[in-house]
Amino acid sequence: MLQPNATFIGQIIVFLLLLWFIYAVVVPMIAKPVNERYKRIADGLVAAEAGQKQLEAANVQAKDILREARERARQIEDQAQRISQQTVESAKQEAYAEGARLIAAKQTEAANEVVRARDELRRDYGAPGRASSLTAARAGGRCARACPAARTSDRTGRATLMAERITIARPYARAAFESAHAVGDTLAWSEFLARAAELVRDPALASLIGSPRVLPDQLVELLLELATPSGSSAAARSARSARSARAAQGGSTQRLQAQRNFLALLAHNQRLTLLPEIAARYELLRADAENVANVQVLSARELTSEQSGKLKAALERRLGRTVRLHAQVDAALLGGAIVHYGDYVVDGSLRGRVERLAAAMSGA
Repeated sequence: MLQPNATFIGQIIVFLLLLWFIYAVVVPMIAKPVNERYKRIADGLVAAEAGQKQLEAANVQAKDILREARERARQIEDQAQRISQQTVESAKQEAYAEGARLIAAKQTEAANEVVRARDELRRDYGAPGRASSLTAARAGGRCARACPAARTSDRTGRATLMAERITIARPYARAAFESAHAVGDTLAWSEFLARAAELVRDPALASLIGSPRVLPDQLVELLLELATPSGSSAAARSARSARSARAAQGGSTQRLQAQRNFLALLAHNQRLTLLPEIAARYELLRADAENVANVQVLSARELTSEQSGKLKAALERRLGRTVRLHAQVDAALLGGAIVHYGDYVVDGSLRGRVERLAAAMSGA
């Protein structure tokens, strides 16, 4: 029984020694790499976790940087927009200021031109009684211009243009006459239109009509001042304030406003240059209403009283109305006279006879 126990004990001792060897030698040999592996894995996990945290921090930082960049970009854009708007507004203000300066300069220049023209026209047309003399001069002037156009074929174009101007002037003359006739003021309007017609023929005023530097209102006021008796001279202007009370009671104020409106209409329609034709047509309407014929007589020599009387009587029998002769002398006629009333023209001048003879010979 002892022998088996000794064997068993020996086996136990060997087993224990094997266990000690395994745990003392083999296990450490195997556990060391495993532990190192575990340690590396643990270190990797820690490093990965740290990297994850760093990545999250980097993402947060990147978002903050991006947000700051966007905010900065927006601020820069807003600032640029404000600067751009300020620049544009500044440029606009400078442009407006420059435009206003140029407009003011042009208006001043135009006003100076108007003043110069007014002074020049006052010297030429401001003499007392000038308006009445212009009425007769206008009639003779029309004859001097119209008769050659009716006589000579080389002025057909000019006659056509004159006919067109007369056609355009008719409704304006009719409107002026009806306005004046309605209040029994035809004579004052006749003098006003005669004077205005002479003014627009003057080069000093003609240069202002159509000028872009002169406003229509300036032309209207200039014409109104010079064409009305109250504005024709310095003495009349000084007396105008003394007459203003009486004018308010009568028709002067209404007539002045009507004449201003009439000139404003012509200026707006760019028809101021038609005032001579309007005045001439107005005179025909006035004469027809008064059963009077204004006849222009252009003679080579001044007519005697006897000649004027015989011619007037003959014309009154022919026309069937009272005749007013407006005689002028033109030495170029050589002899005889030309009688002109509306479309009725009698050329009894020596020059007319010579021209008709020359035309007949050239036609033969």
